[in-house]
Amino acid sequence: MEIDYRKLISNSQAPFFTRQNLEVLLGSNRRTLDYRIISLIKAGLLARLKPGLYVNYAFYQKTSAPEELARYIGCEIVRESYISLEYALALYGVLAESVYTITCVTTQKTRTFRNDFLSVTYRNIKPSLFWGYTKRQYGDLTYRIASPAKAMFDLLYLTPLRSDSAVREFLFGSRFNWEAMSRADKKELKESVERSRSSKMKKILRYLAEKEIV
Repeated sequence: MEIDYRKLISNSQAPFFTRQNLEVLLGSNRRTLDYRIISLIKAGLLARLKPGLYVNYAFYQKTSAPEELARYIGCEIVRESYISLEYALALYGVLAESVYTITCVTTQKTRTFRNDFLSVTYRNIKPSLFWGYTKRQYGDLTYRIASPAKAMFDLLYLTPLRSDSAVREFLFGSRFNWEAMSRADKKELKESVERSRSSKMKKILRYLAEKEIV
């Protein structure tokens, strides 16, 4: 009896699949599997993120919180990562602009995954700076997101700022709403700089202190 592979996928509660996952569900014969994957994509049940990685678009369409699901998927497809940088700062109201690409930091290589409904960019950070995030609940699932202070630290640390004037322009232009960061956030930012022992970040902290931002 032939399996109803479309029904199998549309009823699945898995947010995404690897090719290995699909081999278990749809059969391991290479040509048959390729045909079924292409059919599922054409039917709008799967969406390809990269070779061997597919979002369960049927599940995505059913969720009441698609953006939360996208954040979860972003953290799961590169397991050692957390949401940070521009996307996190926009969520917290610190970045005065809309950000649609989910931005993460990871100890792995820099890369971007993108399809028609999901775009995730990963920036590399050294393992000694991989901290400052909490776990956020999405139904039975959890994903990792930086605190406002660590998201700001990560952005400042990873942005090339090659002169004092570039640093000042970046910090004090209209891009950041510093008032959206609480006193506790600013204290955490100072502690993050001290913990990092980065000369670049210490200089940035001095500029922020001069303007009485921290």
